[in-house]
Amino acid sequence: MKPCRRNRKHITWLALGALNAQASHGLRAHIEQCAGCREYLDEISRVTHRLSGRDSLPQVQASDEFHERLLNTLRVDQTEWLPVLQPARAIKQRLRMGLSLVGAAAAVLLLVSIFWRHAATPRPSPLPVLADASSSKSGDLAPTVSNYQMVANQSLEKLDELLTRQANRHHAPGSVYTASTLPSSTQQE
Repeated sequence: MKPCRRNRKHITWLALGALNAQASHGLRAHIEQCAGCREYLDEISRVTHRLSGRDSLPQVQASDEFHERLLNTLRVDQTEWLPVLQPARAIKQRLRMGLSLVGAAAAVLLLVSIFWRHAATPRPSPLPVLADASSSKSGDLAPTVSNYQMVANQSLEKLDELLTRQANRHHAPGSVYTASTLPSSTQQE
């Protein structure tokens, strides 16, 4: 039978004598009722009893000579690997240096390209300033969206007058493009 999962650790502590009295009393009451936990306590108690019997273990003492030989072997092993590791360390240092230089160069190039692009962009010409709304009546405004918006902000009637005047002017004939959903053969007829 298996012990209750929540009691395994506490049963092990009980077998080692590391459980406090209150928890021990409650666990012993449970063990009297649960056969799985009772069997688990018996097994753990046997194992801890065998391990606590220190007389069965041989007493081993390492000599000073053993310690010296061990240290010498470790030193020799370390010095044997040192020539192999030094080129790898040098490569690692060069890689770090190279990556640092590449990163710095990339940052400089990025900054230069940003400033160059900023300096190369043409500055927009300042918008013409109108003296007053009376000049819009004479029709000398250029037909731009900003001029139309400015006149519309003053009055919708003035915008209508401006658009009418500009439409009545005689413009040089040019190509007129229209959009249609009809096929091109139908448009020619």
